[in-house]
Amino acid sequence: MTVEEAGRFLDALAEERLGSMLLIQLLLGLRPGEVAALRWRDLDLTADPPTLCVTHSLRRTTAGMLLVAPKTPTSHRTLGLSPRLVEAILAQERQQATDAARQPAWSNPDGLMFTAESGTPLDPSNTRRALARIGRKIGLPGLHPHALRHATASLLSNAGIRLEDIADTLGHKSITVTANVYRHNINPTRTAHLALEIPKQ
Repeated sequence: MTVEEAGRFLDALAEERLGSMLLIQLLLGLRPGEVAALRWRDLDLTADPPTLCVTHSLRRTTAGMLLVAPKTPTSHRTLGLSPRLVEAILAQERQQATDAARQPAWSNPDGLMFTAESGTPLDPSNTRRALARIGRKIGLPGLHPHALRHATASLLSNAGIRLEDIADTLGHKSITVTANVYRHNINPTRTAHLALEIPKQ
């Protein structure tokens, strides 16, 4: 996903019920199960900067959709929130209140930030369908949840963020995974060498 494509993607989210969730997923690089498992109690808007703690992952089991421990110990992480993300989270809070008012049987016992309209945990297929629809709309066919995590790494790298910081944001144990699997070059012109200044003799 190039910077221009990411801009089109973010613009398209304004019309999506899951737009706030997908915005968080792209800008913070959360795994699909991690973003679906976010709870309101994981949020601290009084901190400076506001923060979001990744503490669980939502996984399909024989007993249904359950909150489980994240993939690795380094997946437990606290991420700072930009004003744009705080705005999206507040919009989601309003959306959830609207859903609850419309559904007499609405129930969200885990206090999840993102749910189906009935309050139940999100089925991964809902997210896949939403992304496929957005992808077709903006000219990115085949867009899927894991592609957003790869896009996060690539966009951060393109912005000059250190590889170590990208790995920490994504919750990777090693920068090797970040560099070799998740980071993709989105700028065909190499420019790092332009910072090298050698005085003329």
